[in-house]
Amino acid sequence: MASVLMLEFGQGRLGSEAFAEVLRSADAFLDEGIHGLIGFEASNGRLMSRLESAGEASMLQKQIYSAEVSQMVEVDPAEVSLRIESLRVRLEASYAATARLSRLSLVNYI
Repeated sequence: MASVLMLEFGQGRLGSEAFAEVLRSADAFLDEGIHGLIGFEASNGRLMSRLESAGEASMLQKQIYSAEVSQMVEVDPAEVSLRIESLRVRLEASYAATARLSRLSLVNYI
C-alpha cells in the first residue's frame, strides 16, 4: 500500500505539505504491517514451542511404551507358570477359609 501511495502521488505531482502527508500515511501503513508481522512471529513462536513440547512428550511416551512391551515379551515362561500356580494356591486357600468361616455359628459354641 505504501509503495502504491508513493508511485501514485510522487513528489513531482504534489506540493511539499501534501507529499509529507503521503509519506506519513505510507509510514503508518508500514508501521502497521511491521507490527502485524511481529505479532504473527510471536504467535508462531508460541505455537512452535507448544508443538516441540508435544513432540518431546510423544517421544517420551513412545519410549515408555516400548520399554513396557519389551518387558512383556521378555518374560520367562517358567517364571510365569510358577507365579500363576502360586496365585492359584493362594486363591484356593482363600476359598477354603471362606467356606470354613461360613459354617461357623455362635450357636455351636453356646
